[in-house]
Amino acid sequence: MIRLAQLIRTLDYRSPDNNWRIGDTTDSTWGIGQSPQSAKNVFNFFRPNYAPPGSEISKKKLVTPEMQIVTETSTISQANYWYKLLNEPQRITKRKYSLVEKGKLRQHNLVDEETPGLSLFLEEEKSMAVNPSSLVERFDTLFSCGQLSKATKESIVESINKLPIDSNDSSARESYKKNRVIGALLMVITNPEYIVLK
Repeated sequence: MIRLAQLIRTLDYRSPDNNWRIGDTTDSTWGIGQSPQSAKNVFNFFRPNYAPPGSEISKKKLVTPEMQIVTETSTISQANYWYKLLNEPQRITKRKYSLVEKGKLRQHNLVDEETPGLSLFLEEEKSMAVNPSSLVERFDTLFSCGQLSKATKESIVESINKLPIDSNDSSARESYKKNRVIGALLMVITNPEYIVLK
């Protein structure tokens, strides 16, 4: 949830009605597996001596309590959620609800088409898309407090440089810029050097 709040506060997200809805994020298969005030019980805390079984951490007799909520599924679903929040924020942040009729659940996960979702404006970032090094430095500063290693930044820049940027078609050019921005940002915010800040 802290990463989600940072993303929304750092980038130019806008709420058309100032209600700042983010939708239901509790599902760990398509969301981030967390939501404000949605702890399953009052004992929702990490075991202090936890280490992932069979891991290098466990072999070195170290502990990582926070890894209790990290799984292969949650890692992938969170990356997918970040992509959707960057690429189609209005759709992913629309309010969803369940319809109860005569005491019975008739249908669930209906989308309220009347309630606007968040919009994201990446104009400043898209203007930097021709220079991936500047773009990555910007995201490193904004999201990682300048803690990404040189090797990580070089790897991200190398990947972004492989994405097309030139086109005679202005709409294609804008799409290419957006792809570079979202690609660079995803590689920063899913990187362990960002996730585990020191």
